[in-house]
Amino acid sequence: MLPMLEEPDEAPTEHPVDPLTRAREKFDEFRMHAELAAVFEGRRKFDAEILPNLDANLAREIQRTIGRLEKSRSPEHPILPPQSASDAIALLNFPQTRDLSTNDYHLHRRPGEVMIVRWLAGDEVEPFYGPFQANFNAALNQNRKEERQSSAGSRTKRRWRISMRWTRSM
Repeated sequence: MLPMLEEPDEAPTEHPVDPLTRAREKFDEFRMHAELAAVFEGRRKFDAEILPNLDANLAREIQRTIGRLEKSRSPEHPILPPQSASDAIALLNFPQTRDLSTNDYHLHRRPGEVMIVRWLAGDEVEPFYGPFQANFNAALNQNRKEERQSSAGSRTKRRWRISMRWTRSM
């Protein structure tokens, strides 16, 4: 006869044990959620156009530049080193130097990949980052709620295990 309410033998999914690693992963998840939400809100709230005609060579140049900038900075700090300033300035000036509009979403598609680029200038910046921060906060609050529910559920499970052990020993 099988014991009632036996716990499954499945191994729990792997979660980072290091709190700093877990916090970084959650931050990246929240940032991606906020970015996606901001992109989808862009057309409705900011009169942004979706322009699917970004030149392939320009898209590759943007990717390479962003990759170089990402590699040049220290993982502990979000600030670029001074020697990378010229690349960053050139990238930020693409709307003027490459005749690209600001506030619009410029897309380049190739099989299995879509690149979306958007430059903001002047009065376009604040209306974009306000909802971005709101979406980030919503994701953070949802995570806190889920963790509270999860920890409450695990406390209930621990109480159940303790009470089951007590009744088995009797």
